[in-house]
Amino acid sequence: MPAALARSTRLAPRLGAVAASRLRGFRVLASPASRRVRAAALAPAAAASPLRARHHRAGFAAPPRASPRVPSPRVGARAGDPARALGGHTAAVDDALRESYLDVASRPSRFEETSHGPPDVCAVLLQAMRVQWSHGYPNTPRGFPRLTHGFHEYPAGMQAAAADRILDLLPGDSLLDPFMGGGTSLVVALSRGREAFGVDVSPLAAFVAAHRTWRPDEGRATLEAMRAAAREVVEGTPEAAANVRAEEEARRRDRPPRADEEKPASSEKKPEAASAPLSSTSSVPRDWRPAQRALAAHLASGALDGAEAGVAGALWFCLSVALQRAQKNRGKKRRPYKKQRAKAAKRASEETETAASSPQIDAARAFEKVVDEYCDRLASLMEATPAGTPAAKTINADVRVASLPRRVDAVLTSPPYPGVYDYLSFARKVRAGSGAAIELDVAAGKAAARRNEEDEPANEGGERGGSPGDVAEEVDAEAKADDASPAPPRPVPADSRWVDGPEPPYRGTPRDRDEKAGGERARTRARKSKNVVVPGSEGYFGTAVPRDRSWPAAWTSGEIGARRALRSDPRAFAAAWEAEQMGWLGAVSRSLRVGGRAAIMVGDGANIDTRRSVIDAGKRAGLREVASVTMALSHEMSDGTVWNAARREHLVLLEKESDASEG
Repeated sequence: MPAALARSTRLAPRLGAVAASRLRGFRVLASPASRRVRAAALAPAAAASPLRARHHRAGFAAPPRASPRVPSPRVGARAGDPARALGGHTAAVDDALRESYLDVASRPSRFEETSHGPPDVCAVLLQAMRVQWSHGYPNTPRGFPRLTHGFHEYPAGMQAAAADRILDLLPGDSLLDPFMGGGTSLVVALSRGREAFGVDVSPLAAFVAAHRTWRPDEGRATLEAMRAAAREVVEGTPEAAANVRAEEEARRRDRPPRADEEKPASSEKKPEAASAPLSSTSSVPRDWRPAQRALAAHLASGALDGAEAGVAGALWFCLSVALQRAQKNRGKKRRPYKKQRAKAAKRASEETETAASSPQIDAARAFEKVVDEYCDRLASLMEATPAGTPAAKTINADVRVASLPRRVDAVLTSPPYPGVYDYLSFARKVRAGSGAAIELDVAAGKAAARRNEEDEPANEGGERGGSPGDVAEEVDAEAKADDASPAPPRPVPADSRWVDGPEPPYRGTPRDRDEKAGGERARTRARKSKNVVVPGSEGYFGTAVPRDRSWPAAWTSGEIGARRALRSDPRAFAAAWEAEQMGWLGAVSRSLRVGGRAAIMVGDGANIDTRRSVIDAGKRAGLREVASVTMALSHEMSDGTVWNAARREHLVLLEKESDASEG
């Protein structure tokens, strides 16, 4: 019996049987914070009655006097939720629960808060930081639209509700995030009717952000086509399982013996290669290989010929999300008992050669469930986005050398913290963990592009329409020419990279032209998969997982403030960080119109005060400080030392007052 319930039973002789029965009808909240919320809500009512005051001091919730019968709490009530726990029959608690997350963030928090600048501006910045620290990432507060936030795992990130609050301080109708990550700020910008631009050096970031911000042109029809394709994958999983099983057995028979093995005689059975790669899907969990094969077969069959461009890449994106969730939940499942394992083994032995096992069917159904969720989230994004809002544009490049079609009115970003993360390392881990499960077949992609384009007229650039064979030959000829004599990077003058006018053709960064690392091959494969994947994710799909870990330069270089850089040379890290700050803040300054603002959320690391670093570098780049706030959580030890319980984070608001190139 819970302690609080036992106390209510002991109080029965003094309070009366009716009151005690009513007390037992409530579910006691286990969280101390929830008890404080409930106590604050019930304090006025408790003061009006001695009985209620006694209940209030004991930590119980007395029912209203006007209610002759108090029902038991609703089924499924959660600890820490006063509305569910009290059954919604206490008016004071209901009034308290109507308070939004912004109302809560309007009050000082338990964290250490410091502000610099106008009070009205700092109040908004503090609200955003309180929401960030109270709700974290990627979950959104209650009452805030979920949309596509958090769909597909990505490390760190800005709280969507905090980004939405910061937008109230940013002018104009366009937004740039030079470190877009998973695309949180882009999704928020779309929901506010702003034109969104995102840049990130990580191919994984471009992959995730492009699919989170994707709004199909055909709307519901495209979403229904994706749902139908997911159902076809489930139906085709048994046949795909048989094909995968046959290929694995054939590879086991044909695998040559290793150097430390004796060559078996013709009459002897060849040893099995349990640890050797069996197929192109060997990096995918065994239970997921039939679903992956069924999806590839469905796309190659031409069933989506009439579907909108990008559907194939979106389905692979959903498979990547399903794989992530399955691998994350794998360690949470309890190991079955011995009898259960014996029954499972018996069922597996009785299955026919053409049937898929239960885990394989479950994997396909999990993929179908993820597709349904993704379509629902895209539908909510399309409904939340005002009509006429341009599509978000994501660019996989280093912001210091990237190009935008025009200048923007505002910047909202959270750059890497110094020496904290290795984003490119995480990107390689995710790409290698899913293996060929996300790699589009180039031949199938080119065929799909040909089928989609054969009825369209060619435009001036020849990017769509025309003769598909000519386009493919042009791509192959360009690849051969690049391999023979790699062209130098396109020179971009510092004063003309971020100006109004048509967007120059994207030629990549110097790291994309590292022939030794395979950069040209990756770009060629990305161009061949055109119109098959969502725009902006070509770099991710165009890179195959290398077996010898020789990743292209786009997956290994260009990251700012990487943790591996701190470990390799700690003494030179601070100077390198300051130079990197000047580089990307200079690009931000050139991208902003006069009067535009940039909101930057950054945390300390490697003994660097990032607030002062951002303000100083911004000043040299032509951006003045408007206001800034800092959140911290520290404890003073008995010996006088201060222990930081959480990383110190800052939110800095800068503004561009003049433009040297226009003056």
